[in-house]
Formats: sequence, C-alpha cells, structure tokens
Amino acid sequence: MGRNARLAKKSSKIAGVLYIVFGAIGFLFAMAVPIQVTLNDYTTIGRLWELTSERGPFTFLLIVLLVPFIFGVIGLYLSRNLSGNPTTGKAIFFIIAGFISVFFFVGFVYIFAGIQTLMAKKELDVLSSKGELLE
Repeated sequence: MGRNARLAKKSSKIAGVLYIVFGAIGFLFAMAVPIQVTLNDYTTIGRLWELTSERGPFTFLLIVLLVPFIFGVIGLYLSRNLSGNPTTGKAIFFIIAGFISVFFFVGFVYIFAGIQTLMAKKELDVLSSKGELLE
C-alpha cells in the first residue's frame, strides 16, 4: 500500500466521520430550534417535528439534513477497500462530494482524498505495467 493510498484512506475516513457529525449536529439543531423555511414565497416557521404537517418545507429540510449522512456513509464505505483497490470512480465521487460541500471543511478533505486516490491509482497502474506489483 503506497503513501497516496494511505493518505486517501485516512482523509476519506476523517471526512466521512465529519460529514456524519455535521449531519447529527444539524438534525439536533433542527429538533431544538425553530427554523424558518421559505419555498416559493411560502414561509413556514417551526421545529422539525412541527413541520411534518407542511409537506414541502418538511421534505426540503429532511433532504438537507440527510445528505451529509448519505455522503458520510458512502465515504466510509468507499474508504474500506481504498488502499487495496483505488479506482477512478471512487476518486470522482470524493471530488464531486468535496465540491458540493466546499463551504465546509469537509469538502476540502474530500477533494484531497479524491486527488490522493487518483495518484494512488496512477501509482498502481505504473507498478502493474512494470510487473513490480507487490501484495
């Protein structure tokens, strides 16, 4: 396992955990503090459980709160076998997820993990073409 693969694995795990923590903090915040949601010039104020009667704002808020959980779980899942099998698809996911959330620190960590995954993939391709691939 190369240095780039180790860095990609560690950074994707850190970013996945941070995504889940940010999602949990947002969910707890939505449960405790009244939130104002405006969709199509229709404003609704309430906590998360109070917004269940309003289908549009509740769905919007739920999607906003679930996206970090989904990105975090996918990032943790992809980091499981990242050192043994770095692929371009994993790198593209990390880079896209990083750009989507670049306003958080997590976005930069995911972009870093994507770049390291691409570099590990390139290193693996070079070693396999030379026949020097070590297990």
